[in-house]
Order: sequence, then C-alpha cells, then structure tokens
Amino acid sequence: MPDWYAASGAPSSAATLSSSTMRTEFSSIESGITDKLPTYTGNGGKVIAVNSVGTALEAVTSALALTSPVLTTPQINDTSADHQYVFAVSELAADRTVTLPLLAGNDEFVFKDFIQTLTNKTLTSPTIGTSPTAAGATWADLGAVTTADINGGTIDGTAIGGGTPAAGSLTTLTLSGALTQSVTDSITAGTTQTQAGATALTADINRVTVVGTDGDGVKLPTAAAGKRITIINADSTEGLQVWPASSDTINGGSGDAVDSNTLAAGEERTYTSADGADWYAFTSSLTNVTLADTTDTTTFLVVAGGSTGDQALLTDASNLTYNASTGALSAATFTGALTGNVTGNASGTAATVTGATQAAITTLANAVTVGALDSGSITSGFGSIDVGSSAIDGGVITADTNFAGNITGNVTGNTSGTAATVTGATQASITSAANLVTVGALDSGSITSGFGSIDVGSSAIDGGVITADTNFAGPLTGNVTGNASGTAATVTGATQAAITTVANVVTVGALDSGSITSGFGAVDVGSSAIDGGVITAATNFAGPLTGNVTGDASGSSGTCTGLASGNIGKSTIFVPVAAMLPTVSNGCTALTQVETTADRPDMNVMDFAADADDHAQFQVAFPKSWNEGTVTFQAFWTSTATDTDGVAWGLQGVAVGNDGTIDVAYGTAVVVTDDNISAAEDLLVTAESTAITIAGTPAVDEMCYFRIFRDVSDANDDMAEDARLIGIKLFFTTDAGNDV
Repeated sequence: MPDWYAASGAPSSAATLSSSTMRTEFSSIESGITDKLPTYTGNGGKVIAVNSVGTALEAVTSALALTSPVLTTPQINDTSADHQYVFAVSELAADRTVTLPLLAGNDEFVFKDFIQTLTNKTLTSPTIGTSPTAAGATWADLGAVTTADINGGTIDGTAIGGGTPAAGSLTTLTLSGALTQSVTDSITAGTTQTQAGATALTADINRVTVVGTDGDGVKLPTAAAGKRITIINADSTEGLQVWPASSDTINGGSGDAVDSNTLAAGEERTYTSADGADWYAFTSSLTNVTLADTTDTTTFLVVAGGSTGDQALLTDASNLTYNASTGALSAATFTGALTGNVTGNASGTAATVTGATQAAITTLANAVTVGALDSGSITSGFGSIDVGSSAIDGGVITADTNFAGNITGNVTGNTSGTAATVTGATQASITSAANLVTVGALDSGSITSGFGSIDVGSSAIDGGVITADTNFAGPLTGNVTGNASGTAATVTGATQAAITTVANVVTVGALDSGSITSGFGAVDVGSSAIDGGVITAATNFAGPLTGNVTGDASGSSGTCTGLASGNIGKSTIFVPVAAMLPTVSNGCTALTQVETTADRPDMNVMDFAADADDHAQFQVAFPKSWNEGTVTFQAFWTSTATDTDGVAWGLQGVAVGNDGTIDVAYGTAVVVTDDNISAAEDLLVTAESTAITIAGTPAVDEMCYFRIFRDVSDANDDMAEDARLIGIKLFFTTDAGNDV
C-alpha cells in the first residue's frame, strides 16, 4: 500500500476527523490503486500476482512458479472440476525428498491398488505373496522354484495337459542339479500306539531311531497323488506301527486303520499314493547269511551260471567235490598249476607240480625245475649231470675218477688238475700244492728252518711271538724278544725293558708310567701343550699354563687361564629393585617399602599385576673381564597370598656402545617359572634360567640395558594376585683375572 498511496493530511492515531477530511483521504486511496488492479471481466479463476517490474497487480495467464512452498492437504480438480484429488500425508520422523525421474516423454503414476500393465520394469529380488497369473506370458528364467503348478501351455513347444493324455507327454524334462528329497533324522515314535498319538511325518525320507516299546508308531502325511514317503526303522529291537492321516487308507484297508504289517527293526518301507487317498507299501530288508565251518567228507563247490547280470548258483556234483575232513579237492581234470598233493595222474605241457609226493609220478621228461631232492638215489647209469653255473652240494661225494670243476667240502681221494682250488680240505694226502695261490688261516703245523724266505708283499705276518737270530726287515707288531735295530724303525706296543735307546724316535704313544729325570734337559713340545694333571716346579714356567697351579706363578706378562683360586669364570651381580625403575610403557608399580613386623626386616618390592605383562628396567656396565657372552638369572620374589600358584619371570637385554642409539629393541626374552610355597611373605628364589643372548653384539665398555617382566601368558603363570619382585641375581662369565 505505501507503494501506491501516501497519506497526505491524515492526523495521528485516535485523532478526531471531519467527514470532509476522511473523504479527501478515501479519494486519494482510490486514485492511488485504481490503475494498479486488473478488472474482473475476463479474469475469472485466474491468480492475481505482482507484475514482473513490481509496479502493479495482474492476472496470471501462464504457469505460476512456486519456490519452496509449503502446502497443507492440497487438492486438485478433476477434468470437470466437480471432484478433487485430495492428497493425504503420514507423520514423518524427518524431512523426506521425493525425486521425480527424468522423463523422455509423457507418462503417468503407478498406484498400488489400481490395475495397470507394466512394461520395461526390472524387479530386483522381489517377494511375490500369491501365485502370479501370466496367461500368454513367456518366462525366460524362473530361477529356483519350490512348487510349480503348470496347467496347460507348453514347455519348449511340448504340450502340457490338454483334453487327451497324449497331449500331456514330454520328450525330455531336464533338471539342472540333483533332485533332493527332504529328510528328517532321529525321529522318536509316538508312545500311545494310536493314530492320534503317532508321531506325524513331514519329510520325504524319515529315519526313526527310537521305538520305546514294540508297537509305538508314526503317522503318514495326507495322501496326494504321486507322493512317496520312505520310513526307516533304525531301532535295534522294536517293531514300528504306521498309521495313515485322517480318512486315508493303507494297502486297501479301512480308513484310519493302521498298516497290518508292522515295520520290523532294521527294515525300510516306501509308501506311495496313486489317487490322493490311499497308500500302498513296499518293504525291503537285509537278510543275514551265516557261514560256518564244516567237516563233511563230501561237499560241493558253488559256481555262477554266467559272468554278468543276475545268475543262479550251481554245483557240479559229478565232476567237482571237496572233502572238508581231509582238505582234498577232486575234479575230473585240472587245467593250470596245481598246489598240494595230487591223487591220480597229472598231464599237460610245461606243467608245474608243487609238493607232489605220489610215487605214481614216473616220468618227468620235460621237467624244468625240481625242489630239493632229499631222498632216493641217482644210479651209476644216470649219465653226466650238467648243472651249468650252479654247484652240487652232496654232503660227501665219492667218485672213482676225477671231478671237473670246483669242489666244495671234504675230499676223499686225490685231487688233480691245473689251477685247482680246494676249500676246506683237511686231507693229509694233499702233499704238493706247487701252484697254490691262496690258502686259509694256517692254525697248526710249522714252517721249518729250510723253508727259505717268506715274501708277504704288502701284507703283515702275525705270528704271536716270532723269534729270529738275525734282524727283522720291516715293521714289527707285538712284543719283541731281543734287540731291534734299523733306521727309522717304528715300534708299536713294545713294553720290553731291553729297549734302552731310541735316539731317532719320532712318535711315542701315551707315556702312562715311568718318569723324566731332573737331568733330562729341556722338553720342547713345539705348538702342543703339556697336560700333566698337576705339574709342580721349583722354578718358573715359561709359556702359558692351562689348569690349576699348585705353588706361585710368576713371570713377565704371564697369562693364567682357568685359575680357580681367582675370579676367572662364572660370577654374579645382585640387582635389587631399588636399582630398577618401572618402564614408562606397561610399567609395574613403583618401588614400595612393605613392613613385615615392627623391628624386623622391611621388604623393598615392586608389584607386577596378573592381568597384563608389567615391566621394569635396569642397566649394567659389565667389567672388562666379562667375556661378552650370554648371561643367566635368578629371580628373588615373594607373594601376598597363601597358595601354591605359579608365576613366570622374563628377562631380555640389549647392549649399546659409545655413540650408539639407545632407541633400540631388546633381544629375545628368556622366561623362568616358579611356584609359591603356600605362605605369604616367604622369600622365593627361582631356578637359574637358560642362557640369554644380549642383542646388539656386546663389547668392552658398552652399557647393557635389561628389562625384567612378568609373563602372564605363560602356562605356569596362574597367580591371581600381584607378584612382588625383590631383585634378581645376574650370572656372567669372566675370562681375565682383572680389568687391565
């Protein structure tokens, strides 16, 4: 209003006005807005809005743009404007945005209850509540369908159903994957032995495992044409009764009547319904066949009438029998190899007879192999025996003429031939062996003085005690009676006192008796060492000494190794908790002084909790005499509880040298376990741990940092209360007598 009319003479609020003044103001208002409003004529039903330049009101003839309007229950007229589309809303928990699609042409909304035909719609994992009707539709892939009721139509062009049975035939119906039947296992039969109390079966295959009393039962589902139910009675002893569902029959019996054939323990029965009201049963079971030994003198072998398919079992009583009493098998003829005794004649080419003792075997013209002939004889007219590369072992073999080939065993008579070899011959009649190459051990007899020289080549003569008037050439093994002489002679095991001089001896064995006299002179052992147990000397020793020394050791720059009376070897350092600090991360409690009883020793302890690994740290600068090797430790600790629970203490270390970073990882931890001894405040000392390798390659003048911790993940650590550490004893090894 102020844009179109400005008050000229209007008095202030609540002032008294004359009629003349008021008419003047009304005239001013009329003249101010007359050209600002559109006329009624021709503008019915239109919206009045400010024009685009903001100077007047006008009737809107085009679409009116609304920016973010809020509408409460809007209504839209229908075509004849006599009814409206009324929009109703629901209560929202928050603002919701409804986005319209980008349409490529004119379209319409789809509503839930309004019947419409949808095209070009894709449903992702839809749930269809009722059976869909798709008359005349083509389904490319139905996916997995639990139940499909197809009435009429075709599958791949093959008619289904129809007016005549022929119209319902299918050439091939293919399933993708196995056709699986439903199964219920571990069923317990109903105990009332009535149709109402029988256990209802719901699966295609039903295994009943508990039949409490003979006659307890189960109930078939309602019969349906083509339905098949299998029942397995897996109970070990009791029979199972089977009832139909209400009004159904079994095997043509009365409605609701129990199957007259009880399903025995171990049996399986299949019920099939052909008409939707009656069940028909087929029962299968396993029959046990018992086999037993027999001693009948006449039994018959059972054979099959053919090699494949179902065959009858047959016997041949006239040609094949077995005597179970003697184990003899009788047949008209045998073909192939025979094993065992044979009654009757055996014939055939290249036959093999094993164990045949029958005297009726009179001819073996084509025999290739026989077993050991341990009785009987080979007569003088037998002819020559050609054994090829084998040997004849005949105990004692006697012949009037010579033997050709090697003879093994004792020989009665003379042997002759060139380059003959006699093994084990003890016969005195062997008087000459001019071309003898090899003999066995000569354990009796003698070699006479006129025998001549014995040349043994590279071998040795072992003759017990050998006596000779003159020298021996070559090494002698054994005791020597007489003097032994020669250059660079080697005497092994000689214990004879007659050996008085060994001026050129090079090597001797262990001298385990006798003595080296004071006038012997210097003993030069080169690079070797003298190990003499305890060696005592009035004067100094030159060179290193290894072992314990009895007496004073002196000399310049002397080195003593293993001197037990000094501090060389295993040493210890005790590190109390007063020399430790809790680690910044995962640390134990700070040092605590705990009073036992007034005027008695107080305990300085650090507590290590049971719920997680707690840690403390200390450091040691080892003496120069340390061998920079591994260390071990013992933990000294106590408990606040009276029990026998266990604890596990771990220790790990790392060495840091000059100008080395201290920000370095510890080495591998070693854990030692111990158990409380059932009393609080008892001093407990662990066993010595295994060796701990300190990380960082320790060297002289390096600092070794150690971290002690409670390993609560160890199987022995089952103590629920805090473990109180008193200190640890650290074991290390020195290899020098001082730190010079």
